[in-house]
Amino acid sequence: TGFYCTSQNIEEEKTPEPKEEIDVSQLLMRLSPIETFDGLHVTTVEKRTEVLSEGQVEVTETINIDYSFEPQAGNPDGIFRLKTTYSSLKFKGEWGPEIYEYDSANPRTKIYTLLRGYDLVAEESFIMEIFPNGRVGNISEIEEMQNNMMGKTSISEGFSNYNQLKKLIEFQFNKNSIRDSMQSIIPFYPEGRVETGSSWTTRVVIYQDYPMISNESYTLKERKNGVVIIIMEATITPNTDIELDTGVAKLKYKVSGEKHGTFEIDEITGWIIRGKVEQIFSGDRLAEMYIENRQSNEQAITVEKKIIFESIIKEEDNNE
Repeated sequence: TGFYCTSQNIEEEKTPEPKEEIDVSQLLMRLSPIETFDGLHVTTVEKRTEVLSEGQVEVTETINIDYSFEPQAGNPDGIFRLKTTYSSLKFKGEWGPEIYEYDSANPRTKIYTLLRGYDLVAEESFIMEIFPNGRVGNISEIEEMQNNMMGKTSISEGFSNYNQLKKLIEFQFNKNSIRDSMQSIIPFYPEGRVETGSSWTTRVVIYQDYPMISNESYTLKERKNGVVIIIMEATITPNTDIELDTGVAKLKYKVSGEKHGTFEIDEITGWIIRGKVEQIFSGDRLAEMYIENRQSNEQAITVEKKIIFESIIKEEDNNE
């Protein structure tokens, strides 16, 4: 994964008194079994400015997702596997003067085209692998999830709208998109033990949403009462090798910017208690529309994105 630890060497004092306590932590995922955390609540707010041929458009999208977790049996290879379910989902989109909303707890019979897929994913699941260093690995059972989502639609197979929806779901909910979204809220951990103040780096290639390369630096800021606080600073550079097919258009991005975040980590399990990641980037989007003349056009975009996340704590059973 390209990450390394820059912790200092620790030497014993020649004189035993006074003895200085050394603040050292080994940051690893130790999730088996999860005894404390039931799931994760994630709120993503994206503000986007698009410069189109007809003028500038301001877009704001807010997505609230509750994930629930079910640990899978056994992890002899050190890789932890979680069955991850979309327990609930709320979406609000503001495209200029137009506002569109969806809430899985109160589903609407009619939904805006750009939200299709979000109205079908509630209660669907996938299997996520997490390595001890925090890297999100393979995402499996995606085809089953996509098929289940298509089975909920009222559109008959064979119609053009059915094929368009299928392509949109495959774009929104595929291995890369899910892995990228989960990795954005799970920090990378260093090799070995580190002191408070130590830093380590990693390079993350993002394939979906806005393809980019995130060059990330983490610092162990504080340890207190079993909680580790990690801060992250990153630079965003272009990843122009990736072409996205949304079913409506083919897209390529060339964006640059910066990202920073804070993570509070449970030191026993290595799992996230809460955190926040903010990023701002800008650049160009090349769009090739699925229309008869297949015109291509380049659009300038600026994106401000904030992700806030917090673990859902299991309720203790006080009945004896």
